[in-house]
Formats: sequence, structure tokens, C-alpha cells
Amino acid sequence: MVMHLNYYTGKLSHFVGRACERVSNTICRWRYSMKKLSIASIALTMLLTIAAWAQANPQGQANPQAVRITNGPVVQQPAAGVAYISWSTNVPGSSVVKYGTNANSLDQTAQAPWGGDKQPNGDYTHSVWVRNLQPGTTYHFTIETGQAKGTGTEVQSTQQFTTIGAPK
Repeated sequence: MVMHLNYYTGKLSHFVGRACERVSNTICRWRYSMKKLSIASIALTMLLTIAAWAQANPQGQANPQAVRITNGPVVQQPAAGVAYISWSTNVPGSSVVKYGTNANSLDQTAQAPWGGDKQPNGDYTHSVWVRNLQPGTTYHFTIETGQAKGTGTEVQSTQQFTTIGAPK
């Protein structure tokens, strides 16, 4: 990039030098200084942009990693009528549980804020509370984690759990 910048600076010097033959030297020196300053500021802006991109992509990745579920899901039932479903992924993303009493119609949704809790091993733990469940009832569910448009969504196959308590 420095070679290209020197090339354009050299071309600018030639152009300004020829124009100065026709105008007073004081004005030409000022214009020449301003043009060099403009080129320097453009070059600095380019370098800072490249540095910021390199810092945001330390491994040189142009696109974020695809979402992959690394652990879970695990279903816990601390009380009747609720379930706590958690899983881990390799990157932060959405936390969505789709569930229902019919495996072919998961018509209810529970979710948590985007992200997940970063763990020491680099994975992100996602946890979602599923509430207002009927006691003694079998529920089917899938978990979903997605990042952003174009990075994909990981969907776990349908699983099931039965809530604690006697059915009504």
C-alpha cells in the first residue's frame, strides 16, 4: 500500500509543480501542502480501517463461524409447571425452545435474550425457562440457536420430557 501511496504522491507532485509555474509560489506551496495532507489523511483512515478489521477478525475470518451445538440439551425441573432447558454452542446466538404436547406441532415458543454466557472453555451456555406446563404431561421440544443472517441456525432434533406431578 505504501508503494501505491508513493506513486500517487509522486503524480501529485508533478501536477502541482507544473501548475506552479503559472501562479505565485506562495499559493502553490500552500495548495501542495494541502493536497499532501489530504492524501496522508486518506492513507491513515485506510490503515485504521484495516487495523480495526484485523482486530475484529483475529484469525482472518471473513465470515463468522457457523453455529454448532456442543453440549445438551439438558432439562431440569425445579418445580411443578416449569422446566429449565440449557445447552452450549461454539458461538453466541439466539436461545429458542419450541415445544408442545404433539411432536408434529411444536406450537409454543420460549426464548432468552441473544448471546449466551461465555464459559472458560470458549463455549456459550444458553438457558431458557419454559413456564405454565401441565403436571404429569409429556412435552416434545427442539432447541434453536442462530447468529445472524447468512451464518445459519443449528436446530436440535425433537426430544421430550415429562413434567413432574400428577396429571389433572
